[in-house]
Amino acid sequence: MISVIIPAHNEADYLPATLDALKRQNHRNFEVIVVANGCSDRTADAARGKCHRLVVLSEKNLGVARNLGARLARGEVLLFLDADTTLEPMALRRITHSFSKNCAAGTLMGRPDNDRFNYRLVYFIKNLTHRFFPAPGQVPA
Repeated sequence: MISVIIPAHNEADYLPATLDALKRQNHRNFEVIVVANGCSDRTADAARGKCHRLVVLSEKNLGVARNLGARLARGEVLLFLDADTTLEPMALRRITHSFSKNCAAGTLMGRPDNDRFNYRLVYFIKNLTHRFFPAPGQVPA
């Protein structure tokens, strides 16, 4: 089982697309935990009824949100996902087949949602770095 943990701070505009993409996964053995932390917008409302567990924290703190989500998780694999990240339908299935105790870290290949050159350049460098200089234990792309 995969626990998808989404720490979210003022992500009401992006979170619905992320949660909808999770509903389209062809791997069904997963849970979604949203930790809305220190939000002044409708992030919690955007998550309500669309995740397995919603936690609302009064203070903004990414580390606390991630750690709390991890403590609440029931899965054998923890996937920390940004609230503005949409996964392709095969993503969770690929993760279950690729990860093991020896290869227990990974990153996703990113694509900017803006076609500006600066954004494309940043993603190109990030993807190239993760592809050819993986962290110890990282699943090869």
